[in-house]
Amino acid sequence: MRDQKLTVQDKILLHLTRYMSYTSADPFNVPSALNQDGIGDAVGISRPHASLELKRLLRVDRVECWRAHIKGSKHSRLVYSITEEGLEHISDIVGEISSTGWSVDRYLEAIRYDPQETWLKVSDDEREEIGRVCVSKVPIHVTSLSRNVIRSVKVEGPHALISDDAKEAYMLIAGRDRVKRWNSKIADDLVGNEERAYHRLCHLMDGGRVTEARSLLVAHSNAVLRDYDRGIVKVLDDLPFKEDDTSLNGIRVSIAMECKNSRLLKDVSDCMEGSNPLESRLTLAEAFFQIARYDRSRQVSEELLKTDKDVPARIVLAKVALVSGSRQEGKDAMADLRRRLEACGDASDLREFHYLRAFNHYIQSEYAFSKACLESYVTASGYAPNREFALGLIDGIKERRMGLRFFK
Repeated sequence: MRDQKLTVQDKILLHLTRYMSYTSADPFNVPSALNQDGIGDAVGISRPHASLELKRLLRVDRVECWRAHIKGSKHSRLVYSITEEGLEHISDIVGEISSTGWSVDRYLEAIRYDPQETWLKVSDDEREEIGRVCVSKVPIHVTSLSRNVIRSVKVEGPHALISDDAKEAYMLIAGRDRVKRWNSKIADDLVGNEERAYHRLCHLMDGGRVTEARSLLVAHSNAVLRDYDRGIVKVLDDLPFKEDDTSLNGIRVSIAMECKNSRLLKDVSDCMEGSNPLESRLTLAEAFFQIARYDRSRQVSEELLKTDKDVPARIVLAKVALVSGSRQEGKDAMADLRRRLEACGDASDLREFHYLRAFNHYIQSEYAFSKACLESYVTASGYAPNREFALGLIDGIKERRMGLRFFK
């Protein structure tokens, strides 16, 4: 295909072939894509440039022009459509596009937003703007971009968009160091923005600032966990593992459970096998439980029974008993946990007890009791790892759907 060899006039004519149902017999409700602004945006040129090229096309009868009311506007504007002479002029180009299996729409968009061509024609400052659109984890509002950049990227509503293929091309052209600087700049812009803590974490990692990313994740884990996607697993994979890094490994376990990522849980448990701090051992017990290594989970938990991690360890033991033991073993573990909770009165552990009771009632087909325990858990939880999951389980229990997993 002839791609970059097309003239601006050829591109205008190709654009107009998409609207051949509109003619000078239509004075109302004509799309804005047929006025000078719309044509300029469609082929990546300014309105004055579009006006100049349209005048040249009028002189050779390849387009016609008339005044019409634009859809959604009270005013009439000059609008354009392609003529028979115009169609004849680009018939070979249309045929060549059709032979490739592409539509004119797809072809025009490909050359309209071609990264290589755009990169060459924009200034260095405009390249920085394009880079921001490429790497930002949230859509960039068009009001923060120059007019030239807006014409060079796709706009959907108030936001600028770049396809994944185009992003990859831009980042390849820019080079790794420049892409890191783009990410680093956005990370700096997000300092202090709790609502965007996860996005800042991603930009710090992509900017090569791993130490700062780790500090952010540990110091603001609640903010990160309120708003993350499955990309968090890659972030955790890229952060170095240390068996005694209790805070970070605890976060890894929480996120792995939320994402149901058994591979990450296994990596954490393997890393922590030789750890000694009590918090690490408790995290390890939970990790073993999540990957169904119940004997190891029970063994590690029992080691913690005479420490200040007594109650959390009993919660893990109760879960192991309920999932892998006999009914009597589960009943005994729950009774033991209840006695210990009554002695210490820790509210956060009491929430988990509600959750365990719900599971215990469920496996005994006591659905009403199970639902009531889950509702107690949800009421007491506020923000807790299993809260949203529990809300979903309540409806499932009401319908008595089997096979529900209480533990992610």
